Amino acid sequence: MSLSFAPLKQLIDSSSNLGRDMGVDFGAIFAAVDLANATRVERLDEFELFVEDELTQAQAHVVALALLGIGPSLPNRDRFEITITVDGEAASACDDEEDSRVRIGGLFDLGSNTRAEVGFRVIIGKQVQHNAISVYDMEAFGRYLAQEPLTQVLEALAARLDGHLRLICIGLRKQGGSATLQFVPEDHEEPATATLPSAARERIIALFKENSFSASLPGKLIPQDFQLDTPLGQPAVDGFFARASAVLSAVYLCNNAELESDNTLTYRMAGYKVLEEKRISVAELSGAHEVLNKIASWAYDAGGSTDKVGLARNVLSLHVASLCDLAHQPHVLNAILSNYQIYLKDNVSAYLEVRNRMAELLLESTAKTHALVESLLDSVRNGMLVVFTFVLTVVVVNGLKDTNARVVFSGEYVWIVIIIAVLCSIWIHSACKDVVTRFDSATRSTTQLLRDSYRNVLIEDEVDQHTAKTFANNRGHLIEQVRRYRRLWYLVSVTLVATFAIGYVVSYQLPRFSSPKADSGAASTIQAPASSREEPGRVRSKGIGNVSGSVKPTARASQMAPADSQAPPVSKETAVHRETSQ
Repeated sequence: MSLSFAPLKQLIDSSSNLGRDMGVDFGAIFAAVDLANATRVERLDEFELFVEDELTQAQAHVVALALLGIGPSLPNRDRFEITITVDGEAASACDDEEDSRVRIGGLFDLGSNTRAEVGFRVIIGKQVQHNAISVYDMEAFGRYLAQEPLTQVLEALAARLDGHLRLICIGLRKQGGSATLQFVPEDHEEPATATLPSAARERIIALFKENSFSASLPGKLIPQDFQLDTPLGQPAVDGFFARASAVLSAVYLCNNAELESDNTLTYRMAGYKVLEEKRISVAELSGAHEVLNKIASWAYDAGGSTDKVGLARNVLSLHVASLCDLAHQPHVLNAILSNYQIYLKDNVSAYLEVRNRMAELLLESTAKTHALVESLLDSVRNGMLVVFTFVLTVVVVNGLKDTNARVVFSGEYVWIVIIIAVLCSIWIHSACKDVVTRFDSATRSTTQLLRDSYRNVLIEDEVDQHTAKTFANNRGHLIEQVRRYRRLWYLVSVTLVATFAIGYVVSYQLPRFSSPKADSGAASTIQAPASSREEPGRVRSKGIGNVSGSVKPTARASQMAPADSQAPPVSKETAVHRETSQ
């Protein structure tokens, strides 16, 4: 297996770091070599570096001898082997002894300045010592974890695992991993300790063999081995932990499951219903690794039993049609815990009773929400009734019937309309706010009542899971209706006030800006009917009737006529006042 690593600078930096950390300066050794096409591969058993370039015989010989001297710089648990190829002829060595130097030196013609194609292959064999193993290149090791079949990686880990395993990584900046598989920087001096006692591991494995079967799963591994406590920040490594955790947890929960070499899982789970799938993608299942790991840990950790495993299978079979669905249904764990509480009390019917009672309370809450909306609607109706009563009784009757249309839009009526609109708006705003406050208070009281009443049967998370969505929907409906009716009222009140304000401006303000000529014409028009009602020569008798006939005007009347004809013009305000009084 060979993977290219193109960026030259990054490889030189990595090699320099590796040389500085382990005492091997690959950057200096390969100073004359173009490392752009070098490849690096790292597995649990070995690290391999291969590079090929065209060099002179003397340059290639210097590099080869330098590689022979890297043995003392490696950890005691690791061994190396180098293979030099010159124009198709190869030689290998695994130490710096004289015969190795002679064997490698025989490949080169030191007296020639010709250039040759020279390949250098460095293989470092890695062994576990004191529960520790080396990781020389995190990027190459991450590619191995991501691309190698999961079954092979798990088998390799199981073969090297003895309670726990510490992976000493070159260039790693922070410690991470699980309690069993710990990734630590090379300068980390604190010794690794197994957080899970061997007796507990054996008990979990024995319980698994009682309840499940898998021929493809190494017997040493348990789900807790891949429960990532501290992410490393390496996507390839963190992704491997997610896939391994999901697979181990699913295998431990199912009746039987098999991991295929193409990274697919076939499983069968027999609960209240049977869940069965063939060759589902491990990558797809990894999305549910957190929920699966929590359920498996609950069923197999301290206090784990066959009853817990069976109960978990029953609840899972009722809630999901595929284990991959758990990625979007984390509440299944709460349902399992609640069912276990009922199981401990030996009262299975209590669970159904509690669920029915919760459903009744939620229906009552919904009914109360609709009642609050109706009360809000009544408040809006009452406000509109006040306004319409004022308009019909006071304005229409008193204004149009008893006086005229112009009086309806007088300043007094405008102020009355404004005051009524403001007071009703304050009233409706307070009613809307009060409706929401009452709903929130009722929601809190109902939730707390459920928690206090059924805390011995259901856990709080499950109570919240069942009630939160209903309460949120009811509150959203209430808020929507409040906004709707509030906008309706504001539209009505603003329209009413604007109508009266415009009527007032048109009736009382606009005529003041007309021309004097128009004012005098209006005054003449107003005086004309008064003179036409009483013609000269016609006498009206008081209390008897009208006596028609041609009568000569008296002297007093003739004397007053010129005075009347010479009277000053009547102002606009006086004319309006006379017309109103008539």
